[in-house]
Amino acid sequence: MDVSLPWPLERALRVVLATPAMHRVHHSRELPETDRNYSNIFSFWDRLFGTYRVPFQGERIAFGLDGCDAP
Repeated sequence: MDVSLPWPLERALRVVLATPAMHRVHHSRELPETDRNYSNIFSFWDRLFGTYRVPFQGERIAFGLDGCDAP
């Protein structure tokens, strides 16, 4: 299930918590993004270990793994 929060709330919460938009980056098909935003609860872990990437409002992310789309 894909959950979205109002953008002002999203920005405020991700100071402390891993929000849906923040963690969504981790599930991208793009390799540099899959190595970002590992946090499930607290976003400070990604900042501490240098893996934080800021999500952008309205950003579209392609999810999944290449070669695993067809049944």
